[in-house]
Formats: sequence, structure tokens, C-alpha cells
Amino acid sequence: MILISKASVYFSLKHPEDQRDCEEIKRSLDSIPGVISVSISRDRDRVAVDYDTTGTGPDRLRSKLGECGCSIEAEHWQEHKM
Repeated sequence: MILISKASVYFSLKHPEDQRDCEEIKRSLDSIPGVISVSISRDRDRVAVDYDTTGTGPDRLRSKLGECGCSIEAEHWQEHKM
């Protein structure tokens, strides 16, 4: 049996009107090895990312959001064992 270490991180963003296009942010996060899925709220103030913890982590995701011009106000994460 193979155990997958999956986690989710939820970012609350400051000033969503200043951010780049949602699709560009999604593509950028999806390009990180280990990212399973990315969801961005309709008003662009929340980003949810599911990822394999053996491939990436919150620090890398936070950094990528910064590269996209996003300012993070808060974050919350949780781990899942599968």
C-alpha cells in the first residue's frame, strides 16, 4: 500500500483588485510539481491549493503567489493522510 501525503492550504489575499488575472495565477501555481488542484474564489480574495507534501509546501506556494503580485493576508493549512 502506498501512502500519499496530501495537504491543503488556503490563502486570504489583500487587495485582490491589484492582482493579475486569475487564470494566470492558477497556471502559475499549477506549474509547481506536487500541486494537485488550485481554486480561486470569484472575487479573487481566496486561493485554495491541494498538493502532495512530498513535492511542494506552503513556502513554495506562498513564494509563487508573491511572484504573481499577490499579497497574502492570512493562510490556513491542513494535512490529509491517504
